[in-house]
Amino acid sequence: MNRAKIIAEDALGAVFREIWSGEDLHDYSETRKREQAEALTAEQLLGAIEVWASGQLESKGWPSPFEIVEVGADRSWSHRPREETKPVKNAAVGHAFILEEVGALSDEAFLCRIAKHSRWTKDYLVKGNTERLLPAALQLGSQLKELELRRRGLKLAERGNKVAGGARNSAQQTNQRHQKPRAERFARMKYYLDRGLKVTEAARACAKEGLGSKSAIMRQWYRVRTKNRDT
Repeated sequence: MNRAKIIAEDALGAVFREIWSGEDLHDYSETRKREQAEALTAEQLLGAIEVWASGQLESKGWPSPFEIVEVGADRSWSHRPREETKPVKNAAVGHAFILEEVGALSDEAFLCRIAKHSRWTKDYLVKGNTERLLPAALQLGSQLKELELRRRGLKLAERGNKVAGGARNSAQQTNQRHQKPRAERFARMKYYLDRGLKVTEAARACAKEGLGSKSAIMRQWYRVRTKNRDT
């Protein structure tokens, strides 16, 4: 039976190491073999990333990044028959065409760069070109992280716009709700002021009519007067 041994421990917790013995060693060996069989090699993982990025582009209506396409005068593109070998002036590699048509910070641009760097990294890995392997792998990781951050940021921005839009609507509704009593309040203030009352006396009279407290009426009156004077 396997046992657990504490190999490091502090106030936050402990790190355990499993100890296998007896017949469990066979189970452990079989488990490791199964895990290793299911794990992707680096070459397979890079190929899967390229396929994923290419699929994302094609789902958006773009060509495969490494496909040769024919480009029309209106910048529309079409698949070039695979059996066609005759060179034409209006042919382009898929990723080059896409990068000319989209913004540098668009999803499509990131996906193109991810597809290119994943293929280049895989080629350097297979050929054993260690000098170019590390820079290409770093570029691939950087592009993947930037795309993730960009998509996350766009979601947050969209959520923020919805919140801001809701706040604007709420403020507008509040303003509309108070518009009628505010207009009535100002009309009565003007009525009393035209008859020679001072602002304090007019506000007190409005308060007696149930149009709000005297101090609130005076604050609103002076605020609107100052705003109108400034404009």
